[in-house]
Amino acid sequence: MVQLYSGPEWSEVGESGDRVFRGKFTHNIDVKGRLSFPAKFREVLAGNYEEKLIVIKFSRCLRAYPLSEWTAFENARNKQYRTPAQEETLRMVLGSLGECGFDKQGRILIPQDLRDYAGLNKEVVLVGVFNKIEIWDSQRWVEEELRVQESQDLPEALAQLGL
Repeated sequence: MVQLYSGPEWSEVGESGDRVFRGKFTHNIDVKGRLSFPAKFREVLAGNYEEKLIVIKFSRCLRAYPLSEWTAFENARNKQYRTPAQEETLRMVLGSLGECGFDKQGRILIPQDLRDYAGLNKEVVLVGVFNKIEIWDSQRWVEEELRVQESQDLPEALAQLGL
C-alpha cells in the first residue's frame, strides 16, 4: 500500500494511488445515448469499484458516481433528519437518477431524460473530480470554464484549496 496525504489524515490507497478520477476527456455520445468512457476512468473503476455508475442531474451537467460511493452516500443520509426542502430535493434526485452499467465496448447508456437535462447531443466532455465524474455537453463545458475564469480570482481560489 502507498500512503497519500488526504486532508488532515494519511490514508492508504492502492499501489497505483489511483482511487480518484482526474483529467478531462472528450468523447462522442451516439444517437442511442451510448457514451464511451475514457480508459483511464475505466481502470480506476476496475481497480477500486464495481463497474456500475449512478448518474444524477447536477447544475447543467450530469454527475456519475461509482455504485459503492453512491450507496455510502445513501446509507449516511438515510437516517438523517431532513427539512421538507431537502426531502423534495432528494425525491427529485433519486427519482431521476440512472443506473448505468458498462457494455463490452466500455460504454454506458445514458437515459434520454438525463441526456435532455444536460443537453448531451454529440460531443461530450468527461471531467474527473475525485470520487465522481462530471459529464458535460462540450459547448456547456466551454461556457462553464469561461464563467468560472471570469467570476473568480483563480490564483486566490487555488490558494484557498491549498494548491
